[in-house]
Amino acid sequence: MPSSFPPQQPPRSRGHSPPLLFLLAALLGTPTQAGAATYKVGVVGPWTCDPVFSRALPDAAARLAVSRINKDPYLSQGYWFDYLVLNEDCQTSRALSGFLKSESYASGFVGPLNPGYCAAAGLMGKNWNKPVVSWACMSPELEGEGGGAYPTFSRPLPLSSRVLFAVLKYFRWAHAAIVTAEQDLWVETGQELASSLRRFGLPVSVVVTMETDPAGAEAALKRVRRAHKVRVIIMCMHSALLGGEEQQLLLEKAWDLRMTDGGYVFIPFDALHYSLPYRDTPYPLLSNNSKLRRAYDAVLTVTVESGDKSFTQAFREAQDSREVQASYQASQVGYSLAHTPGDSW
Repeated sequence: MPSSFPPQQPPRSRGHSPPLLFLLAALLGTPTQAGAATYKVGVVGPWTCDPVFSRALPDAAARLAVSRINKDPYLSQGYWFDYLVLNEDCQTSRALSGFLKSESYASGFVGPLNPGYCAAAGLMGKNWNKPVVSWACMSPELEGEGGGAYPTFSRPLPLSSRVLFAVLKYFRWAHAAIVTAEQDLWVETGQELASSLRRFGLPVSVVVTMETDPAGAEAALKRVRRAHKVRVIIMCMHSALLGGEEQQLLLEKAWDLRMTDGGYVFIPFDALHYSLPYRDTPYPLLSNNSKLRRAYDAVLTVTVESGDKSFTQAFREAQDSREVQASYQASQVGYSLAHTPGDSW
């Protein structure tokens, strides 16, 4: 059985880091069992049931990360790290059940990605004395992370709702609505986000789940339009630029309903958690879809700064050094795992 070890603040960046390195490095610490030689990190996510996350290549990303950690004495601190990819079911109750069975598989966990069972996962981490590191968690109970009821929980990025609130406050947008995709992960995300924003004092007028078809998108937008003083629509779903069908449908229907002419601002929530390339990065979807391209003028994207190198540049360098298979295409890989230690908004 893998030994456990106390969580520690992640080391600061020394240049660009590979995908997942930031999250895995957050698990580094002094082992509690001196005789153990290897510490296995469980990488938890909906890698098989979600079409966009399935392109994130968690196995390749984790292999690259632990390889560089083990080669760097500053990061490895003399210990050896390994990883295990753990599939998270897209249904919340089943995902929680799967996590409860993972105690013996790993020394610590990156995940979950479904905020619906973050508090339960944090309690399990405390009971197992194993760190749980997740950027997706927004539960109010976790605000005392690193102590209190959740001493082994850690958040590797600033609380996304706090970042979003700061943006809305800067622009003086006082009323918001949330539209979610219909999968459990996004429904739970929308509900947790609404609760968190309300704790900051931001009125969230409506949280609506859209069905994945044009009629569902239209019904969701009409409900938002009936809400009082809504200026901002936060989209809890995969980005259209990464293949998110729901967001594409929503924005195209918003164009049809003339909701992209300046009356509303649409903010993709998922981009708060990774570095979405925006400098000198062509997106064929926008080039080939004139309606979506025009609708995208109403989209405000808040994303993680990639630092000196973009995800695409770092990905190609890893291929050149034979750390990542040459057959992979950067444009086909999801950016959800492309975190780096020095990233900031």
